Amino acid sequence: MKPEYLKISFTCVLMALIVNMNAQKECLDEVLALLKKDITKPDSGFQGKTFYTNYVVKVTDWDNEIVTSNVKTYSKDGYMDMQSEQANVYQDDKEVMVILPTQQLAFLNETSKQLNSVKFSGAFYEMRYDFFNTSIVERCDIIGDTKVIHARVDHTKNDESVKIDYFKCTYNFKTQKVVSLTFDYLPEYKIKQYTINYIDYKEVNGYKFLTPKSHYFNTNGKPLDKYKNYTFQDNRKNGKQ
Repeated sequence: MKPEYLKISFTCVLMALIVNMNAQKECLDEVLALLKKDITKPDSGFQGKTFYTNYVVKVTDWDNEIVTSNVKTYSKDGYMDMQSEQANVYQDDKEVMVILPTQQLAFLNETSKQLNSVKFSGAFYEMRYDFFNTSIVERCDIIGDTKVIHARVDHTKNDESVKIDYFKCTYNFKTQKVVSLTFDYLPEYKIKQYTINYIDYKEVNGYKFLTPKSHYFNTNGKPLDKYKNYTFQDNRKNGKQ
């Protein structure tokens, strides 16, 4: 091959690489933009509003056993009601009631002040933003109105507690919403893969949040009839209903 052809070939390959890298960065930048305007952030302007979310979680362990959960949540500031096949969770700014139908078990905990301070502070979102921002995009596919990012976690730029090795993020660039997330974990972690598919997400009006205890106890302080055979644990410090 003549030298001039080698030059042309090398230039074409280099241009193709540059175009591909720019396209991958564009995909990642779009996801980062979505994270920046996350409606659950403290400074997003959505406080005081109630949101309904419906998503399906699929967890795969290292024996390739799969557990699937259809999750529905209502959330507003420090309040959350979550229902799934495996667990029902009701939380306010003081307490959280967890009901496990399969085990016929329920327990009441105090809401962790430390957890709330992280969950609803800018630090939580900065941490999540940094995780995506420092990942290495390997491929970005366009399928109809969606883009799919395939990225590897850069463990040299993340805390050693991050056990995620690889992730795939699918989002709709027209609706500006994340469609699904799949995380593949390192071998030392207890699960192999975690996938979440978002079905519905919207603001709702008229939903009433009750106290966590009222989902399990009646007004006389006795378990509701459907829970009469359940074991109840009160893990609060004062231990009073």
